Amino acid sequence: MRKWKINFKLAKTDTNHNGNCNHILYLPPGPDQDLGLGIGKNKVTFIIKTNKNPIFSMRCIYWNIRGIANDKSQNRLSKLINKWELDIVGIAELMIGPNDLPSNFLQSLGMSSALYSNPSSDPNRVPNLWLIWKDSVSTPTMIHFSNQHITVMVDSVLITIVYAHCLYVQRRHLWLELSTINSINLPWLILGDFNAYLSVSEKRGGNNPTTASMADFRNFMTNNQLMEVPNSGFHLTW
Repeated sequence: MRKWKINFKLAKTDTNHNGNCNHILYLPPGPDQDLGLGIGKNKVTFIIKTNKNPIFSMRCIYWNIRGIANDKSQNRLSKLINKWELDIVGIAELMIGPNDLPSNFLQSLGMSSALYSNPSSDPNRVPNLWLIWKDSVSTPTMIHFSNQHITVMVDSVLITIVYAHCLYVQRRHLWLELSTINSINLPWLILGDFNAYLSVSEKRGGNNPTTASMADFRNFMTNNQLMEVPNSGFHLTW
């Protein structure tokens, strides 16, 4: 039976002394449905802007590319970056290491030659997350990484990309790590594949998620004052 699930986007806003939200996060108008992205499992595009007197804006995306070494995936990624004029791109399940691509690959996408990945002490494991950005973006500052996430700071905004473990007991390490990062009092955007659900209604097919797993995810959101970012387009992924 085919499984369907929701891909979450979470955010914590910063509030000024007047009680107004300094940063809002929202999706661009209209879903990106015309690229025929038949290879990756999911993608999310959104913009970060200040609420009043914008200082900066960033267009970001997360995509589970399921292998970046083939021409088809690379061409789709290039189209996404060009179509949406993306500033920051989080990529999951690349299935190769950063050094396995030509040295000019990122520049050919219009991105900086630098990237962040989440390397492992296991020599048999390649990073499962990359974060790339345009040269026009202030170089992200690495805050923390693990085998389930990369968190950076860009222009006083925290951005986390997530590729969570399929076992909920292992995801508890992720919730703990991210909850520690929450002590940094900045606007925070978290996006990616959490492999978790808030309720049974967010899943079709297959076995129902465990009660403990859903409770863990809900508690993580509540305890860290996170909210779901409004979305458009397809509600469920793969």
